[in-house]
Amino acid sequence: MTEFFPISSAMLRHPLLILEGLIILLSIEYSIFFLNRYLKTDKRKDGIIGAWGFFFLCLASMVLFFMIADFFLVDPDIREVIVNIGYLFMGLGALYFVLNIERELNLKHRIFTIILAVLFAFLLIDYFYFQLILDFVIIEPSTLTYFCWIPFIILLIFYIFKLTSKIKGGKWKINVYGFIIGFFILGTAFFFTADFMTVLTNAVSRLIGDIMILVGISSISILFVGLPSFQEFEWKKHIRKILIIHKSGICLADHDFKEISDDSIGDSQFIAGGLTGISQMITEIVQEKDQDGVKKRLEVMDHKDVKLIFQYGDKLTAVMIVDLNLDIYKFKLNKLIKYIESLYSDLLDDWDPDKVFQFKPVNSIVQRFFS
Repeated sequence: MTEFFPISSAMLRHPLLILEGLIILLSIEYSIFFLNRYLKTDKRKDGIIGAWGFFFLCLASMVLFFMIADFFLVDPDIREVIVNIGYLFMGLGALYFVLNIERELNLKHRIFTIILAVLFAFLLIDYFYFQLILDFVIIEPSTLTYFCWIPFIILLIFYIFKLTSKIKGGKWKINVYGFIIGFFILGTAFFFTADFMTVLTNAVSRLIGDIMILVGISSISILFVGLPSFQEFEWKKHIRKILIIHKSGICLADHDFKEISDDSIGDSQFIAGGLTGISQMITEIVQEKDQDGVKKRLEVMDHKDVKLIFQYGDKLTAVMIVDLNLDIYKFKLNKLIKYIESLYSDLLDDWDPDKVFQFKPVNSIVQRFFS
């Protein structure tokens, strides 16, 4: 098999180099996208996003080492060393990804991570000690790497199954099924690019596999971005408090989801006035405008272990105090604000602070929207 490499087919060598160069560049681009998104979001919510970023970085590294070994190295021993480094990157990417999937699924014992960590440790020992120092291997690194992918694939299937069971909307279903197809294409592509298939088909299968890798990683990246995290489905347990505030700074409703105290109304009036003042002050200081020329307003405020999410209507502002800033909160707060402003349009148009008591039912509305 080693006599076939480096690949020197006059017809396929340059197309393969171009395709694999594109795979590396595209994987790095996806890696930067996911890692950048991960660094800008709540790490507790989007760990899986960081895992995808690291996975694509490892994929780019693996393809780079495989490309060097298969197209530019004549010495079979040196080629084997470079190929095995590529396998190490593949195993490392799988290990970090499995760790984050188990965190996302909130699995306590981390069984798959332990299994994969043991396999990866054995891969490192087998490669760096036995192969490089003693010049023999117990198990081929390529075989060990494929063993590493077994828990990775099992856990990913379980993750997809659980995600599918929670998703109700048709839009997300399409994302899930597209993601599954993309991952199937990627797995099939690795089979086509394997050494034995490359030799058997005189590198034709590798050309097909490279094209499939490009399609697979693009499908996975584009469709996964639209999927919610598991935290989005557990949004209720992260809500602490919701306040509905008139633009004058008067609190119309205050619903506490964690604990209810007798002096909550008094406290809420003080909090509402303070939050209104902070929001207005930041809007004036920043002086940024959106595409419509409207001044941008404070949307999220981070204070220690809680987040304050602001949603603005024409006359009301909703402030939600939560443990995590989830996408679903903005959507629900927007619906709530529109509903209350529509229901109490007459009172809000003819505003009288002495009639605040007429907004007492708003507490029940808030509870109903978020129960």
